Amino acid sequence: MGSNYIYLQLNFYKLVRLSNMRFFCILLFVCLTKWASANDEPLRQYFLEFPPYWQTDKEGVYSGFHYQLAQKLFEHAGLQVQFSLIPYTRMQMQVKHGLIPFINYGEIEGVVTEDILHICVPPTKINLRIYYLNEKQPDINIPEDFEGKYVVIMRGHPLGDFEHLKSNKKINFIKASSVAAALKILSIGRADYLIAFDNLLMESLKNYSSKETFYSQHLYSLLGYPITTPKSYPNGAQLCDKVLKSYFQLVEAGMIDEESGFLTSKNR
Repeated sequence: MGSNYIYLQLNFYKLVRLSNMRFFCILLFVCLTKWASANDEPLRQYFLEFPPYWQTDKEGVYSGFHYQLAQKLFEHAGLQVQFSLIPYTRMQMQVKHGLIPFINYGEIEGVVTEDILHICVPPTKINLRIYYLNEKQPDINIPEDFEGKYVVIMRGHPLGDFEHLKSNKKINFIKASSVAAALKILSIGRADYLIAFDNLLMESLKNYSSKETFYSQHLYSLLGYPITTPKSYPNGAQLCDKVLKSYFQLVEAGMIDEESGFLTSKNR
């Protein structure tokens, strides 16, 4: 009787140990699976609407020079990244708290960008210029100089520090859906001025058949950063370096135009 009791007790302990071991293995498997799936989850890039660099159409399809560039760079760097359009207030929170690895960023007066962000891609200098055909057209020195004039602007494109002009009822704005349409409106004399981003206009002029001479005047400039990482994001510097290496490799391969910072036309 005593030996049978001891035998049963030993087998009971073996079963307990075996059950504990099985439980531990299952727990370990679940933890490793969750860890693996968490690491397989794509990273994210938040962006603000800023045509023609970052934009979305009525169907929610993303496009733009910087969007195309970011897509190509992440692919080359071996990073799986999802893009999300967010409002300005949420972007401010990301700059401060760094919950998301990648954001686009526009230069802010009085703020040193390098103090708050890792720069993953060299910035694009964004110039807003006034274009006109009549050499004798008066220069625009103050915003009120546009009053009484017909001015072509790109539909949905921002005017930077001059955004408030859009609400001025004394300025006759004509909204064009494309640069080609804007150039045509100006060339046939329906408008006195055209306001557009210079790199966007120069790109369009390459395919413009007219021999007209366009005069221009600088209106506004800022630096646009296609991809940055908040300094508060964990391991953000390493992520940024990976993207930057891909940038220089694609420049060397001729896929990115170093002067404009955009993908070359055949790679878009």
